[in-house]
Amino acid sequence: MDIKNRILVIDDDQFYVEQIKMILTENGFEVKTAANAEQGLALLSSFHPDIMLLDWELPNISGIEILASIRQKRKDNDLYVIMLSGRIMTENIVEAFNAGANDYVIKPFSSDELFARIYNGIRSCRSGKQLVFEKAKMLEAVRKFDALCRHLPSSVSTEKQTALMLSDLKDLLVTIKSDLRIDAGVRS
Repeated sequence: MDIKNRILVIDDDQFYVEQIKMILTENGFEVKTAANAEQGLALLSSFHPDIMLLDWELPNISGIEILASIRQKRKDNDLYVIMLSGRIMTENIVEAFNAGANDYVIKPFSSDELFARIYNGIRSCRSGKQLVFEKAKMLEAVRKFDALCRHLPSSVSTEKQTALMLSDLKDLLVTIKSDLRIDAGVRS
């Protein structure tokens, strides 16, 4: 499982965009930028970022409107969105979270604060993707177990076949037991 740490920045303030891009690129992130909603949505479809830094105040369509649209269209919610805004009122922050933001950073911000928020998003992305990966492994193990159980009564005709089936069943149960330990470790 590999997180590419791709970040999409949608902000019409070129000063912030250039500063953010320079700092993130120097620290190993793959960064794409957009100055408006149209460019941002196009990049979202082609770039597939893990994290999006989204300014509230954009020309034509606000960041909140973009966010609400993204959350309606993308049912998996695997995109971690950090709203960037000069709006400091509690109702604005609540509105951003209600629209689907995962975090909220007030402009102007320090690079240390932004990095802390981004790394929190990366941890969240990894945890979510790890759980999806582990669930898929478990479902595959259950499917194999079910297939073995369905064939067991009809295919057990010789002692050798029985031994092979039991060996396969034992291997599968060991795998499931191991996966359960991994899954429990991810959740704790």
